[in-house]
Amino acid sequence: MRVDREALRKAAKAAPDVQDAITTGVRGVDRETTDAAAAMGDGWQTATALRRLATAWPERLDRFAGQLAGYGEKLADSAEHYQWSEDESTRQVTAVRPH
Repeated sequence: MRVDREALRKAAKAAPDVQDAITTGVRGVDRETTDAAAAMGDGWQTATALRRLATAWPERLDRFAGQLAGYGEKLADSAEHYQWSEDESTRQVTAVRPH
């Protein structure tokens, strides 16, 4: 099996950018959604749903952004572990069969 350690490292480095894009992309959405619900007035099921969405959406995206940070760390760790494993295998083969 061949593992592209550099691709793992690149994905790990990209995770914070994706995390930032998610958190900055939703700024103001809760206010806009709450404003839309307020404009509808009471008694509308859509207004109630929008209020729930205004609360739930940012919380879930924050949680997802946090998970992405964790995935980025795990990808970086995987790249390092694969590198260590390859280096260790090379060392062991060289010890048994020097050039």
